[in-house]
This record gives sequence, structure tokens and C-alpha cells, in this order.
Amino acid sequence: MFMLARLIGTSASHADDNFDQEHPIYQAIAEMNAVYHAEPGLRRGAQRVVLAEDQPGLFAFTRAYADAEYLVVLNTADEARSGELAAGGLSTHWQRLIGSGPERLEAVDQYLELSQPPISWSVFKALAASNPL
Repeated sequence: MFMLARLIGTSASHADDNFDQEHPIYQAIAEMNAVYHAEPGLRRGAQRVVLAEDQPGLFAFTRAYADAEYLVVLNTADEARSGELAAGGLSTHWQRLIGSGPERLEAVDQYLELSQPPISWSVFKALAASNPL
């Protein structure tokens, strides 16, 4: 059954060596892995869903561990999506660690404006209040 599986992201066959550390999929997974291991709060701590649309679209959750807070935003829709998230109880300044969303988020009038390209995700880390940018 394994040999019947379609290979994704390559034109090689099952007979070829398919372990290519320069392949874009390998590189993306390596980058995700590096962030995951560098940030304990992405593995531990309290998780809370803060935004969930009924149809394909934005889904966001926070993780909090020790003194760190993270915001993960996913867009499951085939088109870019935007939305507002009430910042009550959340940090007001965020820096993107990885992903394809905006580089920074800043609450305006107690709301974070989220925007994500189609079928994408971003991981943000809260910045200290005394050093917002």
C-alpha cells in the first residue's frame, strides 16, 4: 500500500532517494520545528480559543506559559480573510514569529485587526508592554 501512495512536492519515484533537505516542504517543516522548540509556550501552558468562524475562515487561539503569550491565527478559506478580535485580556502588541500574516499586530480601540492570506497561518508572540515595538 505504501508504494501506491502519491508523492507530494516531487517528481521522483518511490525507487529514488526522496530525502532532500533543500526541498521547500522540508525547509518549511524545519523552520516550524525550530520555532516550536525555541518557544516552550507553544508546547505547554493554557490554551484558549479566541476566534472561530462557522464556515472556512479565521480560527485563532492563544497559548500562555510562564511570562510568554502567543497568538496563533489560521485561515482555512480559499480567499484572504480579515476580522476583529477583542483584545480584552490579551496583550496589545504582537510580533510575528513565523507564518505569512502581518509582521506586527497592535490593538486599536481594544481590538486586534487580524488578516491572513488564503490557506495560511501565523504565530505571534506578545511584546512586553514597556517595549511595544
